[in-house]
Amino acid sequence: GEIDETITVRFTVNNTGGESATQTIDFLVNDSSSDPADSTEVQLDGGEKSLSFETTAERVDAPALSLTVESEDDSETTVVPVETAEFNITVDAAPPDEVTEGDTVSINTTVENIGEVEGTQDIIFNKTEAGSDDSEVKDDVTLGDGDTTTANFSTTNTSEPGDITLAVETLDDEVTRGVTVEQGKI
Repeated sequence: GEIDETITVRFTVNNTGGESATQTIDFLVNDSSSDPADSTEVQLDGGEKSLSFETTAERVDAPALSLTVESEDDSETTVVPVETAEFNITVDAAPPDEVTEGDTVSINTTVENIGEVEGTQDIIFNKTEAGSDDSEVKDDVTLGDGDTTTANFSTTNTSEPGDITLAVETLDDEVTRGVTVEQGKI
């Protein structure tokens, strides 16, 4: 399955005894026995009945989703692979270690989807300095598996002398670089 894809589990309940019986059938996601994702009461006089449960694959389920159907007498588990996009960041050009007040500071990166499927994520640039944060976002960047994009960010440093941190983030990765701001010459 893929992220946000609905997964349907179809199963058959058999009453192999000769008498009518009612049981609760629980649907467990990732071994959640204390809190079933779903359940249903099934009454059978004998024979079998086909049923199904549904769930949606979430990002936290990667790399696999364990799905169990359980009655009082039996259980069956299947494992479904969950394919995800994974956006990895590489710094192509880092800012210098030191700059002077008022200088433009840049960080140039390449973001690659090293996952198995196409995905969409924001790429976020943060500048943190004494007491303040500034952010810039490249919204909804879509990359196929193996595809790349550049994410280059620049900011004019207007802070007082001290340290600033530049960060580029995706849901999967983050790179940071520290820069020391030196006082300008008078």
